[in-house]
Amino acid sequence: MALSVSFFLSMWSLVLVSLVSTGALLMFAEPLTQHLGADERLLPHALAYFKGLVPFILPITLCFYSDVMLKALGHPKFSMMIMTSIVIINVALSLYFVLGTDMGTMGASLATWCGTFTQIYG
Repeated sequence: MALSVSFFLSMWSLVLVSLVSTGALLMFAEPLTQHLGADERLLPHALAYFKGLVPFILPITLCFYSDVMLKALGHPKFSMMIMTSIVIINVALSLYFVLGTDMGTMGASLATWCGTFTQIYG
């Protein structure tokens, strides 16, 4: 009983933190990227990546949470296979989106989301 309550509370806490973080990051995207070092030349590319990835913080966070839970429940090999497939899909789609469709940094952020999405819902 206590384990299910802990799982429930931690998952919903992550959901809340992810949603609040997403809102704050989207509101302050430009000043934050400038503060992190993006100059006038790099800023459009950094913002494209940032704005392409930030809306998907919640599913990416839940993916990493499920990874930790799988390891905690004694399934590290299965967790490693899932995370390895996410990386392979991410690399393949990044190459396709960036080089094949000329989407640039936005394509790289979408590839990250697609890799995670296929493992959450696949």
